[in-house]
Amino acid sequence: MTVFSNEVSNNTVDSELCKVLVKERHCVIEYAARDRWPHTERYSYDWDQKKCILIRWAEHCGAAPAGTNNFASETECSNECGGWA
Repeated sequence: MTVFSNEVSNNTVDSELCKVLVKERHCVIEYAARDRWPHTERYSYDWDQKKCILIRWAEHCGAAPAGTNNFASETECSNECGGWA
């Protein structure tokens, strides 16, 4: 007998979170300022465009918050959010 669970693992992102762009807008470096501010390139899922977009996460904001629409790689972004859209 196989039992299936509807619970989402703590390591995955809920589909509703994939719809919300990064809330910490002050931590996202604009393209034009990319050479002036230390940052890490990360990815966020754009629900309307159905694709992962590159964002630049400011170093002064520390580590990106876990469990949000903010991923270390495009592959991780696609795996977590691409199937929901």
